Order: sequence, then structure tokens, then C-alpha cells
Amino acid sequence: MPGKVRTQGVDFSYKQALTFLPPWARGVQVFANASAQRLLGDETASLAGFISRSGSWGVSLTRQKWNVRVNWNYRGRQRNAPVTGVGIEPGTFNYSSKRLYIDVLGEYYFWKRVGFFVNLRNVGDATEDTEILGPSTPEHAQFRQRIDYASLWTIGIKGTW
Repeated sequence: MPGKVRTQGVDFSYKQALTFLPPWARGVQVFANASAQRLLGDETASLAGFISRSGSWGVSLTRQKWNVRVNWNYRGRQRNAPVTGVGIEPGTFNYSSKRLYIDVLGEYYFWKRVGFFVNLRNVGDATEDTEILGPSTPEHAQFRQRIDYASLWTIGIKGTW
């Protein structure tokens, strides 16, 4: 049936406190999760925003007065809206390129309810490319634009009352 699509795939998730480490390294945790999906069915069906591969992983260290985390977030190539119009062949879509964001977060508490925090988003300054790709689009004509979101650094004091 035209337009009918199913997905098939696998998800994985893991989190572990590394309690076997020596006392000076206690408080370390690692995590990882991933998803791999594929579409089955009509290739021309629009599933705008579909991402076939994604994953995130990270490590954290927690102490009584402070903590620090490093997270990696991978998003595979993303199929977006179809491109339609006169002279555009069926099966032509907009795509967002794969990307890897690295985030660094930390907190230090001066007192029980007042602390200092740092949140560094996209430390590696990953960019995103947009492409238009159809069944016959040559490689040199696929690139459309590059977006540089830059790195966002948020630093401040936080409190709870």
C-alpha cells in the first residue's frame, strides 16, 4: 500500500557506578544509550525528522561539595521534509547532517543551598549541514547550507530556599 511505512530497530541503554575503583576515584559513573532504526515500506513516504542512528554516552564524578559531567550526544543523518515541485523527482528530501555535541557540566557548593555552576554546551563547536538529495542528485549538488550554532557557555550562582 502506498505511504505505508514501518520501523524496525533496536535500543540499548546502560548505566554503571564504578564501585570497584580505588577510594580516591569513587563516585565515578558511566552511561551509554543508543538507537538504530530503519524504515520498511514506501520510500517516498514523508517521515519528516526521522533519525536512523542516535546515541549518547558520558562519565560523571560526584563528591559531597562538587560534581562534574562530560556528555557526548551523537545524532545521525536526519531525513526532513520532502522537496516537491515541477521538475523535482519523487523521493527528494531535505537532510540534516550527522553531528556530535560534547557538553561539560559542573557544580560546586559553597554552602548546602548555594553553589556555583558551569554548563558548556557544544564544546567542540559542531556545525550542521543541510542537504537536498534525490535519487539522481549528483554529490556536488547536494550541499545547501551550513549552520554554526557555536558553543553556549552558561556560568552562574544557584541557590535553593
